[in-house]
Amino acid sequence: MRKRVFFRRVLLLIVIAILVGAALTNIIYRVSAERIMIENIRAGFEAKAAQLAYYTIDRRMDLISEIRYRTLIETAPDMMDAYIIITVTPYPGAAPTILNLRPSTDMLNEELAFEEAAREISKEQNSIDAGRVVTFQAHIGEEKVSTLFVGYPIVVSYPPYSEHTVIGSVFIYKGMTEIRDSYRSLDTAVLLSSLITVILMFFPVMFVVLRLIRPIYQVRNVAVGLSQGDFSLRADTGSRGEIGELADSVNKLASELDSTINALMLERSRLRQVLDGLSEGIISIDDNFNLTHVNAGFIDLLGGEAALETPSPFAPADDSADDILPTVQSASGDPSTILPDEVDSHDRFYDLSLAADLLHHFGLLPHFRTVIETGEEVNGQINRNDIILSYHITPLTTAGERIVGAVALFRDVTAEEQLERTRRDYVANVSHELRTPLTSVRGLVEPLVDGMVHSEDDRRRYYKIILQETMRLSRLITDMLDLSRLQTGQISVEKTFFSLRKMVGDIREKYAIPMREAGIEFITPDLSDDLPPAYGNLDRCEQLIIILVDNAVKFTPAGGSISLIVDPEGERYHITVRDTGAGIDPEDLPHIFERFYKADKSRTHSGTGLGLSIAQEIIRLSGEKITVTSKLNQGSSFTFTIAKEPAAKQTAGKHSTQTGNVG
Repeated sequence: MRKRVFFRRVLLLIVIAILVGAALTNIIYRVSAERIMIENIRAGFEAKAAQLAYYTIDRRMDLISEIRYRTLIETAPDMMDAYIIITVTPYPGAAPTILNLRPSTDMLNEELAFEEAAREISKEQNSIDAGRVVTFQAHIGEEKVSTLFVGYPIVVSYPPYSEHTVIGSVFIYKGMTEIRDSYRSLDTAVLLSSLITVILMFFPVMFVVLRLIRPIYQVRNVAVGLSQGDFSLRADTGSRGEIGELADSVNKLASELDSTINALMLERSRLRQVLDGLSEGIISIDDNFNLTHVNAGFIDLLGGEAALETPSPFAPADDSADDILPTVQSASGDPSTILPDEVDSHDRFYDLSLAADLLHHFGLLPHFRTVIETGEEVNGQINRNDIILSYHITPLTTAGERIVGAVALFRDVTAEEQLERTRRDYVANVSHELRTPLTSVRGLVEPLVDGMVHSEDDRRRYYKIILQETMRLSRLITDMLDLSRLQTGQISVEKTFFSLRKMVGDIREKYAIPMREAGIEFITPDLSDDLPPAYGNLDRCEQLIIILVDNAVKFTPAGGSISLIVDPEGERYHITVRDTGAGIDPEDLPHIFERFYKADKSRTHSGTGLGLSIAQEIIRLSGEKITVTSKLNQGSSFTFTIAKEPAAKQTAGKHSTQTGNVG
């Protein structure tokens, strides 16, 4: 009842209307009652005065006796409760006869003095002589009491008077105080009845108002429930008229809102799951600089709590209000009410707080402020340790183009930057590798063209060098094409069963003479005939071993050795190419499989720098692994794996091996 403001207002309005109606009734009664009462009294006085005038005429004509006449006129004051003055002129020129009649109660005593009354009556003598009825009010007596006068002329038409001659008058007068007292008792009765009516009508009116506004309160409760998120409430549509239509409209609105909110919540949940599942970091703030969303990718990319433990070159020396993101708490400061649309758990609040600290730590807040204040997009990069992060901040706008916040996308572009750097290095290396042999060829061709080489031996030597450089260019182009085809998948690696014993024997025969001429001992294993077949691509496996052996030859001096080792233990073969050459610097080990990378910075050794890159691509396409170990000035070992046939399939494997050997 305390909250029913509308009910109280309606009830108060109706009560006020009743009270005002009663008051107006009393006011109108007071204003009109006196006039009506005076008019009624005047009419009564006029009728009685006319009757007394007729009695007087009858007496003058001896139609009634003196006793009868006296009886009639002397009882008149008591009957009228008023004063009567009868003036009669017996015959023309005679002195008038005046009868002053007073009521027996004479409640006014001497207030209405006869002399003053006669004086006021004489003022109206002309109207009486003209035969007109006279009504007027005058103040007489010591207290100047307002008095009502009604005069009626006595008109005769018999001799010795001419026709219609006024021979006198009858005046009846009474004080207004008595007249008012006669109807003031009615004022009290009317006022009392009005109050009783108001009191009696209060409870029925309250009952009717309650029934009238009950459906409105039901609609109000439904609206309040909708505002609080309860879309199951429904209003009673049983009422007729506009209230029933209002209830039906609110119910339809509740149903539509329920469907719409459920759809929005579903879409919001999907969007949050999508954003939280992205590897890119996303963070958004509103125009009051409160965080509204952050996903796990943002915290992971910026390093989380670990990043806050390191000094920040971006954060200002003091916590200036212009640079610090405002707190994510609400104005009440109660964490339970923090961003109710976004924060549904303590963990969520922790993520938002951590994100705010990271924004401050990496100096990103001024960029958000710039975007919100100017509406311009901001791009930039952050270098965190060896990780390069790119961010793009865009304003959030409404349909009316009003900026309501900003959202930022963070991406790890380390791989892209490395790829771009590799591309630049690749172009530089290709240019260098192509320029070196071309420069040599040009330096030899120009003397030949100019006829500066006269000796046949010199010309043959020049031709031989040109041939070598041309072959070098051919090998470079071939290696580049092979590497490109391997990386783009244009070269397929079809696997079959083949014999490692035969492949190792072929390699031994191929390198027997070159190794002997280079003064390098080439050690190969003697594999047994019952060794299980290997499962892979014979040509690519052989190419891989040749690349590793050629690489070992380049860095192994005369007197050294190169060993080809086949380890059959385990589920896969481990094939190792080991040399006793110069070894690889530890700083160069992570880069030796990169294109055109050479540990020999002076590039005095021959080669394109693509061999190990091709080897790595072959291993990748085969689904195997390759590793390298090396000690400076002690040699290097390259080991790769290759599948072998399980014991249960050796019979089928022998058939496949024979087929592969034929190929």
